[in-house]
Amino acid sequence: MKRTKKRALSILLSMVMVIALFAVMPMSALAGPYHEAGTAGELATALDNVDDGGIIRLTASFDYPNSIILNSTVNKSFIIDLNGHILDVTHSGGVSAIDITGSYKLTITDGSTNKTGVLNVTATTGNNHGMFIESGELINDGAIINAKATGEGGASVNVSFGGKATVSSAAATGEGGVGVYAVGDGSSITVTGNVTARDIAVIAEDGGTVNVTGNVKSTELFYETAVECKYGIITIGGNVTAGGSSVHGAVGCLANSKITIKGDVVSGDVGVFAGGDGEVTIDGKITVPSSGVYIKLNDKDKTQADFTTPTTKAGYVTYSETVDQLTTSVWVKVITSPPLQGDTPPTAGSNVP
Repeated sequence: MKRTKKRALSILLSMVMVIALFAVMPMSALAGPYHEAGTAGELATALDNVDDGGIIRLTASFDYPNSIILNSTVNKSFIIDLNGHILDVTHSGGVSAIDITGSYKLTITDGSTNKTGVLNVTATTGNNHGMFIESGELINDGAIINAKATGEGGASVNVSFGGKATVSSAAATGEGGVGVYAVGDGSSITVTGNVTARDIAVIAEDGGTVNVTGNVKSTELFYETAVECKYGIITIGGNVTAGGSSVHGAVGCLANSKITIKGDVVSGDVGVFAGGDGEVTIDGKITVPSSGVYIKLNDKDKTQADFTTPTTKAGYVTYSETVDQLTTSVWVKVITSPPLQGDTPPTAGSNVP
């Protein structure tokens, strides 16, 4: 009887010790193979040694002057837990700062209580990108991720062949640089903040999609558009601003594309350029200078008064042109009333004719 009680007590004590051990272990350590990194050297070692599905957990903030690469040679997907720290990945070599090729996934998370972890990704060499993702995926699991390209012709985020990325902000400051660029069926970019660029800020082509929650701004356009879509889908939650006196269009929509702008469109020259059965929906105002063009449809200039009646979308003023049986449409939301689609000419700053 005493022996039975002692055995039961021993088992209970063992269980308590196991539970206590798990209670003090980091959650990331329980999730899978686990490595720590507090310096650039430690991160390089962790990247080499982390297993497929494993975790690298930061123990300090630091700069990492190399690329983070996932491809068939590396042959693994893994997680980086910022753990409340700041990781600056800045690369000036021949590849992008984060380079994912193939069906591999890099997950960025922040396991800290205060969620203060930040990943800053910057490419400084011409034609290189902050992030280049071909078929793979950058998963943002509750972290702050800022992507930037400073070199000539570089994009802050470039995805193709079904690649996917979610970032907090994107910026391209070099000449000919692109803010975010999604090309190919299934390719998608989500930006939860703002996108800025010296030249084109947002491009979606050939089945690509881009969703920006914040504002989009291009500062020095020269016969280009701030937002450009061809056989793609773009949604902007804020305003679109196109700087420069020779702007091809703050918004450019061609060839069976759809663009939705939840805010205003402001241009130094042309407001919206569209053609080839493209569709643009604007919930705010279009603002252009007196010398500018309100809307250009299939190379035909439209003033604010050149609307189509009856409207083809309730609550919006319709501007449309049909060429070779392809109808291009721009809808601008009615934001003042009356009148609605009446004979009174438009007033400055109003979407209602």
